[in-house]
Amino acid sequence: MATTSSNLNQSPSSSSAAPMLYAQPTKNWVIPPRPKPGRKPKKDAPKVVEDDTTDEARKNQNRASQRAFRERRQDQLATLQARLQQYEQGETERYVQLQAIDKRLKDENDALKAEVAKLREENTRLNAEKAAHWANSKPEAVTTDECAPVAGSSRKRVTSTTSDA
Repeated sequence: MATTSSNLNQSPSSSSAAPMLYAQPTKNWVIPPRPKPGRKPKKDAPKVVEDDTTDEARKNQNRASQRAFRERRQDQLATLQARLQQYEQGETERYVQLQAIDKRLKDENDALKAEVAKLREENTRLNAEKAAHWANSKPEAVTTDECAPVAGSSRKRVTSTTSDA
């Protein structure tokens, strides 16, 4: 036996009548509408009747405010331009210093390359002298036909000699 919630709220005698509640609230509750978004006007601000004097005063105040704003903006612009000029001048000075350092390092690099080339040339020359010295100072193998007998010694075959010097 299935009963629905709509059947519980209805009286058994009439099925088309409004639902009948078992408990009656003691007060009728009313939910206020949601307030509109945005800033609300002041409730206690008195309405000011505008006349020529207030309009003129407001215009004068606006002119003074605009003049002060323009002066402040001009001062800020002058300050920023001065700072920019200082930065640019500092940047130029740094650039000149870097160029001087670059030139000094290039000169030093060229001098070191020349010194390396000179040392390599000297090394090559010394190696050639060493090779020539060793070629001249190394004794060749001596055969017995070329050797003369030495007095007081028996005849020996000498194949090579070494120098102590």
